[in-house]
Amino acid sequence: MKRAVFHLPWLFGLLLLLGSLFWFAGAALPYQDAPPDLLLRQDEELRHAMISIASGALLFLGGLIGLGVLALRRRSRRHEAKTARS
Repeated sequence: MKRAVFHLPWLFGLLLLLGSLFWFAGAALPYQDAPPDLLLRQDEELRHAMISIASGALLFLGGLIGLGVLALRRRSRRHEAKTARS
C-alpha cells in the first residue's frame, strides 16, 4: 500500500491530461458564424483547457521524475548495504 501512494501523482496527472484534452476538443463551435458571446465563451473554455493541460502534463512529468528519483535512491541504498556486508 505504501508503494501505491507514490504512483498517485503521475496517475492523477495522466487522468487530468487526458480529461483536459477532451475538454479542449469539446470547445469547438457548432457553426461557422458564431455570435460574439459564443466566441467569448469558446475563448474562455480554451484558456481553461490549456491551463488544465499544462497542469496535468507538469503533474504527470513530476510524478514520473519523482518515481525515478525514488528508484535511484532505493538502488543506491541496496548497493551500499551490499558493500557494507562485504
